[in-house]
Amino acid sequence: MSDRTTMIADEKKRRSSTTSTAASDTVNGIIELIQAEGLGPGDQLQSEGVLAERFGVSRGTVRESVRALAQIGVLTVSNGRRPELAPINGKNIAVLINHAVQTAQVSVLQTWDLRQTLETRSVYLACLRRTDEQIARMNEIVDEMRVSVDDVEKLTDLDIRLHLLWAEAAANPLFLLVQQSLELVMRWTGPVGYAALGEFETVREHIELHGQISDAIARRATGTAVEKITEHFNTARNCIIDSGFE
Repeated sequence: MSDRTTMIADEKKRRSSTTSTAASDTVNGIIELIQAEGLGPGDQLQSEGVLAERFGVSRGTVRESVRALAQIGVLTVSNGRRPELAPINGKNIAVLINHAVQTAQVSVLQTWDLRQTLETRSVYLACLRRTDEQIARMNEIVDEMRVSVDDVEKLTDLDIRLHLLWAEAAANPLFLLVQQSLELVMRWTGPVGYAALGEFETVREHIELHGQISDAIARRATGTAVEKITEHFNTARNCIIDSGFE
């Protein structure tokens, strides 16, 4: 390699490193700005030009930084509008957890351990904090489950919605965030678990267990809710193990 070629390569590497550092610093700067100004979900950032001037970088660097923050769920970006602060949700974390399971860095049963720990506390708090509107939604979902006993895909979707609703009713946004972060794993293990239950009657019994948990939450019966969610996870865990997951 000639000296000139080496110099060109070194300059490209230097510029790339500088651009990367500038983008990283801008990401951190935007996060600090959001916190300093007390922005909440739906609030807009300043314009691209204003941010570029504020941080002493190009508009392209601001654009790259905004895209990075949108990818991790901090911002929402849409055409023709300034970036907005996004409400927290676990969908981005769900991709990471699903990747961890699919690449055997985390086992399916380890996600179930996390879920059982989380949901035992969730249903307990839901008994104390649930609203009448949430109880009505729980009942609607359970009723839909009862008439969907022969549709594993629909049952899985309804099952996930109900578990998310229990977490919502606990009135701790972190519980819902973590529950959402496990949704992708739940979505592909759910049909396997329901299939492993076997006969329709066994599936119906499992559906009724969901109804009993929701009923306990409605009656504010904390002991019953914890007892039934434990029974639920013991049954589901056995199905997962019987299906060959570890």
